[in-house]
Amino acid sequence: MSIASDRTELERQQRKQKIEQHLNEGSAKAERKAAPKGNGKAKRKATRTAESQPPLSQSSPTEEAQNVPSVPVHDASAPNGLRYRTLKPWERWEGYRVVQFRPMTRRERESEEDAKFFAAVQRDTAAHAEKVKKAKQESEAWAKEDRQRREHEEQTGMRPYEPGRYLDIEDAIKRGYVSGSSKQ
Repeated sequence: MSIASDRTELERQQRKQKIEQHLNEGSAKAERKAAPKGNGKAKRKATRTAESQPPLSQSSPTEEAQNVPSVPVHDASAPNGLRYRTLKPWERWEGYRVVQFRPMTRRERESEEDAKFFAAVQRDTAAHAEKVKKAKQESEAWAKEDRQRREHEEQTGMRPYEPGRYLDIEDAIKRGYVSGSSKQ
């Protein structure tokens, strides 16, 4: 299977999960609304007495309200507590204004992935060029040292002993390098 087909299958599964989750939430809401109202006077009284008691948690309701992002409501006559509403799930702050956003389309997502890929390729190319440049500088430095050593040897007429450079005399005779000696 290709990557694109894997991606579409994954998106299909995620979409299916979201729909199932939404349907489950919707059924819970419907059950709550369908519950018999009954005599609500006693329930309301019980909730009022529970609300009048101070909460056990350390955080106050004003702190909780401050943690939730809110949007100003454009109604100057609204009371102070109602001048702000919480952000909807599809809204976000962009600078000083609230904008609605939508999920990216496949084309936008692919173009973003391509941009990331090309940026990575450019980074890798630059790193490779830097490595090549360093290797070239190093080889030039070695060549310069070699040239200076050879020039010094030519000027002084001396060559330092290098092991493995010279043959043993027996090897030279065997190979016939030494003149005047012939083995018969």
